[in-house]
Amino acid sequence: MTKTISVSLGKCNFVLNEDAYELLNHFLKDYRQGLGRTETPSSADEITEEVELRIAELLRESLQGREVVDSAMIRKAVTDMGFSIPIHPVPDFTESGQPVRKLYRDTDHKVLGGVCSGLALYSGLDVILIRVLFTLAFILGLAGLWAYLVFWIIVPAAKTPVEKCGMHGEAATPDNINRYSAS
Repeated sequence: MTKTISVSLGKCNFVLNEDAYELLNHFLKDYRQGLGRTETPSSADEITEEVELRIAELLRESLQGREVVDSAMIRKAVTDMGFSIPIHPVPDFTESGQPVRKLYRDTDHKVLGGVCSGLALYSGLDVILIRVLFTLAFILGLAGLWAYLVFWIIVPAAKTPVEKCGMHGEAATPDNINRYSAS
């Protein structure tokens, strides 16, 4: 099951899958920021609106009876207009150039909710150590159960391949995205 998002683009309504929405949102945000450096705010708005209208036209042409727009359709529309689009949203990088490791629940290697495996990936500790610490905290009455439940509620699960790359502290390259798409 794929999450879909209804959007209005260029005065037309579309249903986009989550990856297509993220891709389009990043492209339009980056495009608008680029215009902000050289154009006045009102002309940047007008230009962005024209770009949205053209993308909407291209998406309507490529739907051909389909109901949901996917990321390949977004890429094709943007490249047909002569723009380059990154394969993935650009992750945050540290000053040394390494991708920032983000905290997610690892539902691929979960026992209950993926909290311990997510914390292990984030901290660099062994997952067994994290599980033993939570178990000891629960047995000794140190609110281990409550801490686990709070993490389960607050920390989002890594669902998309880009989120899984961020959870592992890897750049979201096409190879990494394909690797995490298969899992």
